[in-house]
Amino acid sequence: MSEVLDRAYASKHWDRSPTTLKIFLAPEFYWRGQKGAYRIGSSTFSAASKSAVEHLSGKVSHPQFKHWVVVPGTVVMVQHADERYVQMSGRPFENISYYNFAPIHIGGTKLMYLKFKHFISSIDFLQVEPGQSRQVRTPPGSAEEFCKRHPHSNGCIYRRLDRSLLDRLGFEDFRELIGGVLNIGGLRVGFEICLDHAMGQLCNKDLRPDETVDVQAIVSAGMNIASGPVCTKKGNPTFLADGFARTELSLNRFGRGRASTRTGGGRRYNVGLTYGADAMVSMQQWVADTIYDITGTGFGTREAGMGTLPGGSESSGSTGIPFHQISALGDDWKHLFAGYYDTASYREAERAEEVLESSLKRYEKIEEGAVATDIPEPKVFPTVDIYGPLTV
Repeated sequence: MSEVLDRAYASKHWDRSPTTLKIFLAPEFYWRGQKGAYRIGSSTFSAASKSAVEHLSGKVSHPQFKHWVVVPGTVVMVQHADERYVQMSGRPFENISYYNFAPIHIGGTKLMYLKFKHFISSIDFLQVEPGQSRQVRTPPGSAEEFCKRHPHSNGCIYRRLDRSLLDRLGFEDFRELIGGVLNIGGLRVGFEICLDHAMGQLCNKDLRPDETVDVQAIVSAGMNIASGPVCTKKGNPTFLADGFARTELSLNRFGRGRASTRTGGGRRYNVGLTYGADAMVSMQQWVADTIYDITGTGFGTREAGMGTLPGGSESSGSTGIPFHQISALGDDWKHLFAGYYDTASYREAERAEEVLESSLKRYEKIEEGAVATDIPEPKVFPTVDIYGPLTV
């Protein structure tokens, strides 16, 4: 995380103006162990947690990060009750407390907040057999039958850590963010975590029906902007950073982001065009732009930003949205991720790119021509995606 922040800061693509708020979002579950949720109770874990919090807090409070808000993903923890009591209760999830929260650092200052997630999703935890003692029993998640009968069970909603536990884990200087909205430099910024967005926690529970925010920020793993309500003012941005290696932006073009309809894939909200970036979109754009360069014609008449990266592309035109990607971790990223994150999709994307590159070179040799060298190559590695600056 420290290296990602250094690389983001060193990039030339963000606006240095003090009147521009910089918002850094990392995905949900970034802080999770090889075997899943961290277990509260061990003195070793407490020491490691305090060290990590101290290091990251000290880094982000440096004056260079003034005018930044840094959300370095979420932390996932569990706390077990006595096993014999759990067996006697007959409600196995009632006595395991689950926690999922995002630290929010106001850059260049000592101000720090914790945003706790409310709803548990069934995909939030590694799917394991309960008999594997080294791994945490997977909770049912808010949508399951157990949770319909016991909606306030520990297996259905996340808990809030009490002050003594927070202090022990190194979060003694953090305040809890109640209501999900921070006023930063004259802007109202609303924060959500994954399933809470789909459940309308910010727009329909924390805010009044007529109340808006200037910016909405979502960290997730398996969510998209259009699956939940957006309560920004018309034309203002909603950002999402997702653990499935995707980022998104919506500008709530129609100002009707709270309006929705039921579709075959679930409920969808009227957020307008959602601009998104991931390795597959990057590869699709590269292929389309290459064919366009060879033939002079493209496929279809889609609006720029549909099927392209957020800035648009050579074949579809510009969206007018400033957008850049940089490598999050450099050439050593596979080594850094080894054992913690599944990188198989990146590996296969790299293989697909190599096959396409090889085919393209054979084509150029046969046709005695060359494809334009300024077509951006696909980014098939973890990236920091930089959107904006945007006017709010």
